[in-house]
Amino acid sequence: MRRQHPSPSPSPSPSPSSSPYPYPCPYRRPRSGIARISDALLACTILLIGSSLAAGYLAPASRPAQYSDLADLASKYLVYLDQQGVLSPVVYGYDAGGLRRAMGMLPDSIGFSFRVYSSGWVLLWSVDDGYHPENAISSPYLLSGYNGTADPRIVILSLSR
Repeated sequence: MRRQHPSPSPSPSPSPSSSPYPYPCPYRRPRSGIARISDALLACTILLIGSSLAAGYLAPASRPAQYSDLADLASKYLVYLDQQGVLSPVVYGYDAGGLRRAMGMLPDSIGFSFRVYSSGWVLLWSVDDGYHPENAISSPYLLSGYNGTADPRIVILSLSR
């Protein structure tokens, strides 16, 4: 004959009415939430380390030194034209002749492409002269308006040899 073991009596579970509070305590959270947060932080850390390592391998090679002087020249030339009060009237007046006169100070060996875009990147007008896109570098410049009117324009000056 088999001997029967007495089954353990179930532990008394507190009934909702035995709690001193009429509703569950809002400060008591399940412990699994902390594990989820730590898992998410670990995953973010791994992604951050992986993407920073990948950025080092996938970063484009820098352009040769012959282009750095063109980039510097394009940026400084746009700033110079704006400080002289030439850039805004040319851009907002669609003055291609005035632009060609202003660009006449560049050396003859340097070609240019001057493009003007609206704030929504719609090409408004452009002028090219001796421009070779395969050997070019560009510099953007933002004009916020002209004669007290807010009308942003994006000017891109590309120079080439």
